[in-house]
Amino acid sequence: MNRVLALVLSVSVVLVGAAVLSAQSSIPLSRGAEANLPEPAPGFVGVKDGHLVRDGQRLRIWGINNVNEYRRDKEDQDRILDRIAAMGFNAIRIHLPDWRLMPDGGNGYDLYSYVQGDNSPLDLFDYYVAGAAKRGLILYFTLDRRHATIAPEAYNVLPAGGDEAAWKNALAKLQEAPAPMTNFEQVWPTDARLTAITHAYAKNLLNHVNPYTGNRVADEPAIGLWELTNESCYIDRILDGSSEALKGYWGEQTQKLWNEFLKKHYKTTAQLKKQWGSLLDGESLEEGTIQLMPLPVPKTSKPYYEDAAYPSHRVSDLITFFVNGYIDANNELVATMRAQASEPNEGVAVVPIGFDTHFTPSLLNAYCATAGDVAIVGTYKWYRTFDTSDPTYPFSSSLAGNGWYGMNLAPIEGKPTIIYEINVHRPAPYRAAFPMVVSAYTQSQDWDAVFWYYWMDGGPLTPSPLNYQEIQKDGYLRYDSMSDQWSGVNISCDEIELASLHLAGQMFRQGLLRPSPNPARVVLNREDLIWSFNFMEAWMNLTASFGGQIGNRIKFLPGGGKVRDVPTNSFGAVQNGRYGPDVRMDFGKRQMFSDSARVKMFAGWPGGDTVEFSDGIRLTGMQPGKFIAFALISTDDQPIATSKNLKLTLLGTSDNTGYVYDPAASKDKGFIGMIEGIVNKGANPVIIDWPAATVDLGAGRTGTCTWYNAFPAAFETQKISGQVVFDGKRPAAWAQITLDAESVVE
Repeated sequence: MNRVLALVLSVSVVLVGAAVLSAQSSIPLSRGAEANLPEPAPGFVGVKDGHLVRDGQRLRIWGINNVNEYRRDKEDQDRILDRIAAMGFNAIRIHLPDWRLMPDGGNGYDLYSYVQGDNSPLDLFDYYVAGAAKRGLILYFTLDRRHATIAPEAYNVLPAGGDEAAWKNALAKLQEAPAPMTNFEQVWPTDARLTAITHAYAKNLLNHVNPYTGNRVADEPAIGLWELTNESCYIDRILDGSSEALKGYWGEQTQKLWNEFLKKHYKTTAQLKKQWGSLLDGESLEEGTIQLMPLPVPKTSKPYYEDAAYPSHRVSDLITFFVNGYIDANNELVATMRAQASEPNEGVAVVPIGFDTHFTPSLLNAYCATAGDVAIVGTYKWYRTFDTSDPTYPFSSSLAGNGWYGMNLAPIEGKPTIIYEINVHRPAPYRAAFPMVVSAYTQSQDWDAVFWYYWMDGGPLTPSPLNYQEIQKDGYLRYDSMSDQWSGVNISCDEIELASLHLAGQMFRQGLLRPSPNPARVVLNREDLIWSFNFMEAWMNLTASFGGQIGNRIKFLPGGGKVRDVPTNSFGAVQNGRYGPDVRMDFGKRQMFSDSARVKMFAGWPGGDTVEFSDGIRLTGMQPGKFIAFALISTDDQPIATSKNLKLTLLGTSDNTGYVYDPAASKDKGFIGMIEGIVNKGANPVIIDWPAATVDLGAGRTGTCTWYNAFPAAFETQKISGQVVFDGKRPAAWAQITLDAESVVE
């Protein structure tokens, strides 16, 4: 047995590798919150024992991203919110809102002024927030600033000082990009005025009174999560030298802070040289001329303490400077936000705040991004294969193997784990399995929230599918394109994926699948983090192998330690695995199977015409080798064997009429290659392959079956006796079964 695997199975602790000589800095790494918030008052979301809670109970969130919905007119908003709630989502991530809240070209922190009911951008936003709250939807607010530009006059946010003309000129250049504030996240932690603007905006937003709820944003019970920024990749962009914080005026300010940082710790040039061993020509701490070197930090095949090109202490101190500056700036912003709360255990005083959304395979970025109260991670998948021997060529599926890349660094010990964005890009013919796989994986890891990207009900990409008739007329499937790759993750019109999302979400919200009981504990110390880019592939292999098998938890120990080697393999390549105790994966056969007390699930290509479950339940009459996604769940806190309320779905594939895909048209081997193969996107009507099969519930179980479409609406109710029949014609997203009490043996 592999040495590391044996250790994991015996004590569930991973202390990987052997210690080697380390050049440890004397400057400690900063760390943010450790989710030690006060217990929330009734009605408010908080954190307890490493998980989201509300009203003393564990809270599991199955949410959806909204980007444009809160700019729709109010009648449309109500329809959209009704449908989102009816689809089983219990939360909305309010993404990229700042350009709806502040005028473009303003001072960067004052919100719009408006009169209730004037249908201005902020009026519509407030109405949407109130509508979501009224429907019991939890809101995930983003403070992210990427669109609303800032006028040069914002310089006056602080008293005059420094080079005013240079600051204004640098701000103008910062905003020349197509997305003007894309680089703002890189610069605000190192510039006093941009920091002040960020704090002022947070204060104004939190003290804004929503006239439709009567609540200040800071006190709104419906807000259950906050994030400070979205995908800044702060430390990664610093280390690769691409950050705006290293360029021109901003780079000069950063160098000043660097020299102040070193002076605080080493006092004199002599002391600094003693620690580092050498300095560059002309460098002096007293004169503030210590350069930001080496940047970009080169990736080497060996640790820096073995590389004579750069003094290891210099590299370590440089990385520490940027990590600490970022974390300290975010800690101060969180303190400003918390101070706006009216009560010490309500609203923004207790709601978890995440620093950044994390999606890259980078230990240092994970360390920085997860330094808040929660770990926020995300991923997108596309399943195009160029292997002509693959049985599902030219497409693959989520059933073919593990592949969560950056999310393997997600589960930080003692903190809730939030997926901020996830989806599979169309074309993905077998996408019906994807929500079920995500639900199984995240439950096996015992994560807390999953937010799907994105709804897009109307707006520039979709005509206005607000009800069943309009969707049937205009709601053809969007596929990824060269001009807009995000069209292929618009799910409001996708009956197949929505149906799967509904059942998968019910499973997740109720916690119907058990988590892995003994996850691996991966402990990372300060030196592991500082030198992690030299061993990144090995760390990713380690966390990936644990995450897809027994689960993993990462524990950061930033105080010190030795650099350690990382095992290159733990479990190795597997054809069979588990997502927790209740879900079996067979990657070779492309199958997922669960036969737990409250979930019967099969996704993939059945080998015969029958799938057998326990408790007398069978799925029969299938076409062997034809893809299906099936789930049967209990919805009344009882095992399926004694439940009176069941819900089930049986899904296949769907495409637009006239859709054509040509694998030979794909030249690029990555995501672009998938898009290149789309010869014709097709149009309405959407052709859906509704599979045919019979679900045997057990002799004598009688009741009613109500069929629902994905819009959602009940369209047929029938009596059943022992069986539910999917006839392959009925447009059934799912069925709700209510069994007669006398027919259920308890």
